[in-house]
Amino acid sequence: GGNARVDAILDTWGKRCDGFLAFSNATDSSRGTINLFHDGPSGQYNSIWQKVRAMMVYLYEHHLDDYDFFHISGDDVYLIVENLKAFLASTPTAAADGAPYYVGHWVHPGWRQDLPRDFYYAGGGPGYTLNRAAVQGFVEKAILTCQPSDMTNTEDLHMGWCMRYMLNVTPANHLDALQECNQD
Repeated sequence: GGNARVDAILDTWGKRCDGFLAFSNATDSSRGTINLFHDGPSGQYNSIWQKVRAMMVYLYEHHLDDYDFFHISGDDVYLIVENLKAFLASTPTAAADGAPYYVGHWVHPGWRQDLPRDFYYAGGGPGYTLNRAAVQGFVEKAILTCQPSDMTNTEDLHMGWCMRYMLNVTPANHLDALQECNQD
């Protein structure tokens, strides 16, 4: 990552979000970047799970009531914000009774023979979206007990595991009514 990527996001899709934060190695309020302490070496891809855990706590403590949804992605993603908002608005379960909701591109970890065959998660490559209740549930019910010390780059798989086995939430499919990704 780096400042050039954050600047590119701010110049393109970031400004179309209702709010934007980039968790970085430096805090710059004019750019929305926050230096976030987390376990493990800063800036190391193999500690991304620890960074995501810290991000969730930060969102919970500082922005939980500010937004209905939180999209987590790397700085190498281009997001069509209007499509995501339209998808979330058209999904009846997204705001259902304050229940946790988690959506993204389905991934089945077939390479992991130790996981149940029916387990899948939202891939971190394109990013995934959680509603307020999912962020709250993760921090209140999973943060201390769901793989808290793992140093790994499979944060998406870990998030899926914690959502499923701590909150009983599996990711919703991100396909639209036409069964398309809608990634124009």
